[in-house]
Amino acid sequence: MQRLWSGVDTVIVHEQFWTATARRADIVLPATTSLERNDIGGSSRDPHVFYMPALIKPLGESRNDVDIFRQLATMLGFDDRFSEGRGETGWLRWLWAHSEREAQRQGIEAPTFDRLVGMNVWQVPPPDKPEVLLSDFRADPNANRLQTPSGKIEISSKTIASFQYEDVAGHPVWQAPFEWLGNAQEDELALLSRQPEKFLHSQLAQTSLAGSGPPDVLVHAMDAQQRNLADRCIVRVVSRRGACLARLRLSSQCRRGIAVMQTGPWFIGDRNGIDTGGNPNALTLDLATSTLSQAPAAQTCLVRLYRANLDDTEH
Repeated sequence: MQRLWSGVDTVIVHEQFWTATARRADIVLPATTSLERNDIGGSSRDPHVFYMPALIKPLGESRNDVDIFRQLATMLGFDDRFSEGRGETGWLRWLWAHSEREAQRQGIEAPTFDRLVGMNVWQVPPPDKPEVLLSDFRADPNANRLQTPSGKIEISSKTIASFQYEDVAGHPVWQAPFEWLGNAQEDELALLSRQPEKFLHSQLAQTSLAGSGPPDVLVHAMDAQQRNLADRCIVRVVSRRGACLARLRLSSQCRRGIAVMQTGPWFIGDRNGIDTGGNPNALTLDLATSTLSQAPAAQTCLVRLYRANLDDTEH
């Protein structure tokens, strides 16, 4: 990744914070946070929709995303096609109009945009009956066929088998991970990377919630003793692909042979190629789960732990 970044002629980023991506950009367009702009918030798993008014004016030279891209479109000569004459409020009204129509289609009376602004929060009425996965199919499989060749739930697929992928059979099979305890050398630990406790992915990594110094790597006390490592000492976590810093913590919740780190820290590479931010992505494989699915396979990584020599490390 470091080499790829250095090979790009120009990197332009619109960002709210001095993230690892912004650090590598040639041009940074400062964007507003959710506290500096008007917006609508909600999700499919939350029965509430929020109108989120700006609480403060944009700081410094920051601008809303829509204003950033609208000015770029103006400079390139096609603002009329890009913005369609709408600013921030215009687009919010346009988006909410779509939500109103969808609510009406489902028999739900949604407030108008102006009423939503006044309410600040709208609680979506609960469905008449709880949602049950594949309920129509379960009630009548013949009348409500699934979008599979047989119209049924398929454990074995002739279509997938016909692709003849070396790593994908036409039916579920167990395959050994690329790196795991089954092929670990004596001094290697299997790294598991989990979600942070206080934020999602790398969000809020710029705040005090992330703590100070490298993040923790949890290991069993006997594994630490075997490597002559003490609780709270700073270690280099090294894989065959890279290295990062972490603070070693003894944990009775770790079984022997396992190391656990949280995801989310921002990558900060030093002159020696070590990530001083403590991001497990510096260690893991760029590996897909299979040729078919192409999903990330993060939990297949072997690492070694060494006491860090901070004199040779840039912070």
